[in-house]
Amino acid sequence: MKWNLLALLIFVSFFTPGQQFTVKTTVAAGPMCKVDTDCQENAYCFLDEVHLQNTGEHKADCICKIGMLTELGRNPSDDVYPKTGYCVDLAVEDACKFDYCIVSSDGWGICPYCKVFKYHEDLGGELSLGKYVQGRGSLDDPQIYSEGDSVKCENSAKRSSKAVWYCYYSVFGENPKVPVQTLDMYLIEDPQCHYNAYLYTPLACDMTVG
Repeated sequence: MKWNLLALLIFVSFFTPGQQFTVKTTVAAGPMCKVDTDCQENAYCFLDEVHLQNTGEHKADCICKIGMLTELGRNPSDDVYPKTGYCVDLAVEDACKFDYCIVSSDGWGICPYCKVFKYHEDLGGELSLGKYVQGRGSLDDPQIYSEGDSVKCENSAKRSSKAVWYCYYSVFGENPKVPVQTLDMYLIEDPQCHYNAYLYTPLACDMTVG
């Protein structure tokens, strides 16, 4: 992938090295999932490759597919292990009500299916790079964000952004293995006042057990 040398490049890591995602349920654990049909709707049975690498033991969890988050209590049957809760579709429901954001140490961030932003003290706080309009995040259906702030943009144009999901391991290599919900991001400004977010996660890879 070629990058414009004049573009603004930001790298963000959603998980710190070695951090594990813990699946929470409201009912005592039973047998772990073996195939996708053991899981709730819109979830897949994922092999925990970090656990396998560290212990040699096979362990699998039901994880909501990309673009969805788990919510407990909405459908009681979805809270029974190995199921891990109802899968909320962030492209359909209000994603902004969830605390699901990636923010760099210098204030660049994205809340998938909600907003893209940059924190600027000299501009009075959070600068909007666009609010979510449409798109799941694939190459042929990117997430589109529009109607951002226009300050310091030519002709007072409003800022806008686009975001696409990519397989984490295709960029960072197969080793070391990382938790399946790890999320990294490259954010580029090109052209001026338009931003492209490249979202890397193992969820975008073919890793289902079933």
